Order: sequence, then structure tokens, then C-alpha cells
Amino acid sequence: DRAGTLWIASRQGLFRHRAGTIERRLPADRMPSMVLSMHRGQSGAVWIGTRNRGLARYEEGKLRWFDRDDGVPYKNVRDIYETDDGTIWVGTYGGGIARYEGDRFTNVTPDDGLPAGTIHAIREAPAGTFWMTSNDGLFRVPRAQVEAVADGRRDRLYAQVLGPEDGMPARESNGAMHPAMTQDRAGRLWFSTVKGVAVIDPQAPALAVPDSIP
Repeated sequence: DRAGTLWIASRQGLFRHRAGTIERRLPADRMPSMVLSMHRGQSGAVWIGTRNRGLARYEEGKLRWFDRDDGVPYKNVRDIYETDDGTIWVGTYGGGIARYEGDRFTNVTPDDGLPAGTIHAIREAPAGTFWMTSNDGLFRVPRAQVEAVADGRRDRLYAQVLGPEDGMPARESNGAMHPAMTQDRAGRLWFSTVKGVAVIDPQAPALAVPDSIP
């Protein structure tokens, strides 16, 4: 994390490596599900996405689980991303994405125009544009559109989908292990597909947002 602490998730729990010492931060002997993604938020909480138990938040020595009853659309959580305003966005396997804001979840799914239900990774690059990887291609959509759908101010979002015809080695991206997409110091996005690694510069002139994404 930003403080230089290394967080490690395993079947034997959550550990923290700091100042040359490793200590267990979760009291349970075993995690109830395989960990697929982790994120330490701006507030200091550690968010944990699992394979079949949903989403958890570890904060001030307490672990809280979130599942469908809380609004998480699917029990398999692939990615956890935090925007600059502290909002948590969650990508799931089959349930689309969920926004955690104000202690509540709001879902955005293919019924709302999301190109895919399985989202392996979410990144914002440059500011104001969400990039997501899925089993149906890499796509981007204005963050404002996603927020408007989540708020109920808009019925649908309109995303631009990229695939093999745009230079990807395969339409299907890969996930299940964190991170499935990362950004380098030059601003390029690197992501995994079923046929290898791909890279894209989201600020390239050829990627100027077209009129089809109002």
C-alpha cells in the first residue's frame, strides 16, 4: 500500500508484512474462500474479493462480509477499484459491477447497457473514462454515464468495445487472479487475455471518444 506495507492473502488468513515483521491480521485460522483480489482503501480499510463468498472489508480489527443480501450482485468478486473520491467499484463474475457509496451498493449490469456481465478489471484512465476487461472484449465508457445509471438519472450507458479487429490478440480477457489489468508509469494499460498480454495507450489520438458514446 502507499505506506509501504505488504498485505498477503492466503487460505490461512490475511497477513501484514511491515518493518521486517509478518503478523496475522485476521483471527480465523482459514479464509472461508479463495481470495481473488485485494485493495487497501483511502480510509485504511482492506477490501477482499473472494471466489465464492462475496466481498469483505477488514477495518480496525473487524471483518465484515457483504453478499447478495447487501447488494453485491454475485459471490465471485474479480476486482476492486477505488476512484479518487473514495467510491469503491467491484467487478464480478456474471453480475456486472457494483458501486459502494454511502454504505450501500448499487449495481450496473448488461440490462443497463454494460457490454458484459463478467468484469475482470476496472481502471480509470485518463480521468473521467472507465476501462474494463471482460470475456466479451475490452471496453471503455465515460465514468459519468456509469454513475448516472447507478444513480437512476439515466436508463442506459453506451460503451465502446474493442476486440481482435482493433488489434487485441483475443476478444476474451482473462481474470480470476489479481490484477488482471494494470497501468504503467507512461499511462498505458496492460491486461491479460486468453492468448497473452495486450497493451493500449488510452490517451492515443486515435482513441478520441466518438459521437457514439454520448
